Amino acid sequence: MRFNPFGDRLRALESNILKYRSYEVLLVVFYVEEIKKFAMRTIQSNDQRKLGEPRISPKTKKKYQKLWDILVSEGVLEQSDRILIEDLIEFRNNSAHSLADLFSDLNTDDVSKFVSQKSSYNHGAAVKAEKVYERLVENMNGNYILTISTDSYVFRNAENLYKKEMKKLAGKINKLYEERKLEIERLNAEQDRFASEHIHLLKPIHPDNRKGNNQITPIGKVTMEKLFDLGYSNLFISYSMKISLRTVKAYQKKLYA
Repeated sequence: MRFNPFGDRLRALESNILKYRSYEVLLVVFYVEEIKKFAMRTIQSNDQRKLGEPRISPKTKKKYQKLWDILVSEGVLEQSDRILIEDLIEFRNNSAHSLADLFSDLNTDDVSKFVSQKSSYNHGAAVKAEKVYERLVENMNGNYILTISTDSYVFRNAENLYKKEMKKLAGKINKLYEERKLEIERLNAEQDRFASEHIHLLKPIHPDNRKGNNQITPIGKVTMEKLFDLGYSNLFISYSMKISLRTVKAYQKKLYA
């Protein structure tokens, strides 16, 4: 198992990504249903007016594959749009049936990543879904009598709120991501310094530093004090000694109070 100084709790970066994805999944569910219902209703109603009998009936097998075939053949959709729509439908289905998989990569434990990962998260899915829906409506307008539902109107406040919150979260995520990169750079620099200057003096991971119940031994406390005195960060000490960051901070506070 990988060691995590922060324990099982999510840090701010991962927490905000989780919130962002939660809003995004809801938007994708809405847009995908709008795409399917709008396209199906419009084609069926126009077929009834022109041909008297729809090309897609309740008895039609694989009706949505048939629907996309029609839209591509009539120039409403590019083949790339069809592939995108089918990918979004698959993502929507995974969101409904394997929701845990879409968030498993944010967890800190190895078990989540091992038992999940049947499906991966589709980054930017909401924007993709909205754009392809807009193209679909635009391309059908003028050549078909459009059949629009009231769902977009009813959902508008939720849609606008989700987008607003996602924009705020995106700003936070970008800031936290840059901070995480700097944190990793500092840790790598500390690791290089330790490897070149102090690895022959201190053994942070030595079993004598901890008891069987994982509490710090007197030897471990001495090791930690030396690392403090040498100017290493709490996070580096936590990683190098495999001791929780909370414990390191508590001992530092007690030591230098």
